[in-house]
Amino acid sequence: MANILVIDDDPIQCRLSEEMLKTHGYEPLIAQSGAEGLDILESQNVQAVILDLVMPEMDGMTVLTKMRERGYAQPVIVQTAHPEIENIISAIRLGATDFFAKPISQERLVISLQNALKRYELENCLRTETHRHKGALSFADMAAKSPAMKKSIAHGEKAAATQIPVLIEGEAGTGRDMMARAIHHHAKRSGKPFIAINCSTMDADALEALLFGAPDQKEKTAFDKAQGGTLYLDEIGALSMELQGRLLALFTGKKLSTSPNDTAPLDVRLICATSKRLLNLTKQKQFREDLYYRLNIFPIYMPPLRDRADDIAELVSHFITKFSVAEGRRIEGCTPQTMELLRQYEWPGNVRQLENAIYRAILLAEDGILTPNEFPQIQTSLAGAEQLRAALKSMSPQAAPSHIDAAPQVTPLKSKTKPIKDRFLTEEGRINNLAQVEKELIEFALKKHNGKMSAVARTLGIGRSTLYRKLKEYGLEDAQSSAA
Repeated sequence: MANILVIDDDPIQCRLSEEMLKTHGYEPLIAQSGAEGLDILESQNVQAVILDLVMPEMDGMTVLTKMRERGYAQPVIVQTAHPEIENIISAIRLGATDFFAKPISQERLVISLQNALKRYELENCLRTETHRHKGALSFADMAAKSPAMKKSIAHGEKAAATQIPVLIEGEAGTGRDMMARAIHHHAKRSGKPFIAINCSTMDADALEALLFGAPDQKEKTAFDKAQGGTLYLDEIGALSMELQGRLLALFTGKKLSTSPNDTAPLDVRLICATSKRLLNLTKQKQFREDLYYRLNIFPIYMPPLRDRADDIAELVSHFITKFSVAEGRRIEGCTPQTMELLRQYEWPGNVRQLENAIYRAILLAEDGILTPNEFPQIQTSLAGAEQLRAALKSMSPQAAPSHIDAAPQVTPLKSKTKPIKDRFLTEEGRINNLAQVEKELIEFALKKHNGKMSAVARTLGIGRSTLYRKLKEYGLEDAQSSAA
């Protein structure tokens, strides 16, 4: 939902504009003077401005001039009851997107506003991607409506004003690389090299040669290449203990490189990043404590996306614009239901996962707007989480645990089934004689084989004549006929 600032001294016109904006799904911000409007621009995130030209104290032209002086690039739609050609020319020169004479039809104003917002989003996306490719990302290129991200950027701006080492901590996909590049861009070294190395993607020997060189190595080391600029070491926790020791030499003034090109004094700013807490690695004896305290002079924490839900709408808008242009698709945006779905998901892969999800959704989209159906994996994940919560709620709560000394005595349950009688024992518990056991065995065999004498004799391992004799001896002739 875009925030639209209306600057107009006419309360009736403000009320009409407010109702019109709400009807079309925008969030109106009302200012009845130019000074109040500039204060709102300073304190809140505004996507477009509807500006009255004739106002007391500070007119619309002055507001436009001050906006451009302060670097505000939001589209401005000018409306006035005095549409002289000089005013129109002056407003356009000051950057006004469109110009209307009062009274304005709602349909024309909404269409103009929609077009202005689309162009503004496209320009923002183009600027950010251009900065990214040129390695000149700034803090303004980072989505930062959420308090957590605003705090991180404030720390980044303070770090850029210094030359001390910086440690950026945060989960994978949170934008540690963007923060490092923005710090370099806003620092005094912005015109110098920015060399980035991921320490987790190289083996120890290759990484050692890249950082510190090797005997007879002709290629410059990373420190040589970054001379006068910034060396960014991502996943610094992946360095071996030996390489950590050599890196520590940077802070003790010792020679770091064996490269023959290493003749000038070392002038490199170090920015390190990690997806694991270096303090925990230090406690586990996997990272040098002395190096940790050297690097942890100015720590910056990059919050995960689940802690900055207020930034999701801006990120989604940016990715939709970026991939729509790249894939030649005309995608206007996403439905409110889709935005709510994306806000509810926890995004374990953070911004990188959101970017990939939007890219996939644009490729799947049948219409010009993204619906929840373009995010089946997220729907399935959220549905599974809801089912788990419902199952947990339906379970009876567990009783509080009792102390081992106060635990009640457990009475063993009595069996309700009668014990099975042992075939070798009588009712009185004495052992049956052999004849009785043999008689019962022959009776069982007769029932098992339905009185078939051949099968009974074969099962008992006796001849048929012996079987007939035992049947007569035990009085089982009737049992034979009944079984048959």
